[in-house]
Amino acid sequence: MTIQACIEKVSQECREEAEALLPGGAQPADRLHAARPLDRMLLERSVRVRCVYAHSIRNDRPTTEYAQWLSEQGGQVRTAPQLPLRVVIWDRSKALVSLDPDQPDRGVLLLSSPGPVAALRALFEQVWRQASQFGQERPQGRTRELSDEESAVLGLMVGGLTDEVIARKLGVSVRTSRRITAELMTKLGARSRFQLGAVAAQRGLLTV
Repeated sequence: MTIQACIEKVSQECREEAEALLPGGAQPADRLHAARPLDRMLLERSVRVRCVYAHSIRNDRPTTEYAQWLSEQGGQVRTAPQLPLRVVIWDRSKALVSLDPDQPDRGVLLLSSPGPVAALRALFEQVWRQASQFGQERPQGRTRELSDEESAVLGLMVGGLTDEVIARKLGVSVRTSRRITAELMTKLGARSRFQLGAVAAQRGLLTV
């Protein structure tokens, strides 16, 4: 059975809620096309649909338009600076998860054991609580020295990840990832990445 066939089968059986973390920013056109009839079917059945995308979907018109359509149809959509992995959960009983979060094309695994599914639901709820309503990203404001995106880049960089991996996790280009890093260094007065991490730690920014 193909991945799409599996998603369609489980979606047909869904009766109460469907939840998804959708990393990577811009979603492939074929994935958006396949998702629309399924999401419409779920919403017409009064299933609660909740999705979290990366903030970076704002840079991709088709994905932004899809998120807007989903919101208008009654789905709940939020965005976050970064997402840990791609996962779809149905009725708190089944979950489809990537085999390798860093290489989503390697395939997926359909889980139905209560323990793993509960763990993935807990992860989803944590991300959902911290995410922003679609179209209303949290402003930087006077009490926030860094934006959500800057905080995400900083945390990933200090974690030792390369520009390429950071870009993939945020759903942006490598060029954008490097630009954000350069802007962070200017903002915090750092001359190197090592110094940037040290300054961020001193200011307590790594806990944001």
